[in-house]
Amino acid sequence: MLKLYLVTRKESGGCDTYDNFVVCCGDEIEAAETDPSKSLYEDWANAWCKPSEVIVRYLGVADPSVLKGIICSSYNNG
Repeated sequence: MLKLYLVTRKESGGCDTYDNFVVCCGDEIEAAETDPSKSLYEDWANAWCKPSEVIVRYLGVADPSVLKGIICSSYNNG
């Protein structure tokens, strides 16, 4: 059963970084280890942060039709 989590940076990353995202995955650890920058910008360095630098909030059980992965994200353009 997949679940939905909101993952937010503890501190702002500034311009050209993600600040939060919603992910559909198996558990809180997997949510914390998800890197939204790798799904879109494989070559960008430091676009996200370490798992210890995020807050993970459980949102609920995902509908069976929802695929595993990032549902939506917030990116701060410079």
